[in-house]
Amino acid sequence: MVSSNINKARATETKILITVNDHAITNYDIAKRIALLKLQNYQGEGNLEDIAKKELIDEMLRSIEIKKNHILISDNELNKAFATFAEKNHMTSTELSKMLDQANVTSAHFKKYIEIQIAWEQLFNEIFQKESFISEEEAVQRILKNGGIKPQAKEYRLQQIIFVIPKNSPSTIISTRRQEANRFRNQIHNCTNLQQKAQGLIDVTIRDLGYILEHQIPFEWKKRIIKTAQGNTTQIQNTVRGLEFLIICSIQNVSDDRVARFVFSIQDNRLGKKAIALEKRYMKELHAKANIRNL
Repeated sequence: MVSSNINKARATETKILITVNDHAITNYDIAKRIALLKLQNYQGEGNLEDIAKKELIDEMLRSIEIKKNHILISDNELNKAFATFAEKNHMTSTELSKMLDQANVTSAHFKKYIEIQIAWEQLFNEIFQKESFISEEEAVQRILKNGGIKPQAKEYRLQQIIFVIPKNSPSTIISTRRQEANRFRNQIHNCTNLQQKAQGLIDVTIRDLGYILEHQIPFEWKKRIIKTAQGNTTQIQNTVRGLEFLIICSIQNVSDDRVARFVFSIQDNRLGKKAIALEKRYMKELHAKANIRNL
């Protein structure tokens, strides 16, 4: 009865202060962000409430864009990022959660903060690669300047195997599916006739991802792929879709005009100036299109 009254009180106290394309930001959200800014020893200009509101509006715009582009961060990936942050600060995940709760930030608010950062980085990297390629003419000039030598890059041909698991499945189902995935994984030594080999298996998806340059491999898969030999499979990974792994069909060094443009663009982008300018422009466009209301 007491718990019910507390929940009712909280619901009464929570007020929507800002909407971003009809998505609500509450006084509760703002209080948590102010607490996080204090924990981070924020030293910038302006009062913390205004800074918190600005950050939350930007995050909401990013979150909407992330969902629109179907980018999902798995619980496993998020928990790993949380644990890594704790480790860097000489804490366990449990100790970090306790500290965040004591500081009135809450682990849930901080995890959401991390989740949007990870997803935005993935989305922005994709946008950046599309918009920041140097021209063919510039690539040719740089190849000539380099004595006609074109840069090389590793190219992977990949296939993805997903053992689909419905959301909120019990641990017994997940354990059974993992055993099935491991049995199938141990039978694979190349990419030939994978669809035929999977016949008889229920709710298994096989996707041919085609050829991908090493620099284009998504962050969450990169380490697993690079350390896996041709003809072998990566370790199984828990994702929002189920249990996934990749098979490395082939690895080859490639050197052509397409690779040259890609490698030269990456070398330029490491300076960071283009990325900063593009993100500012992109956020400005999102603000201009958005319906942001202070209530």
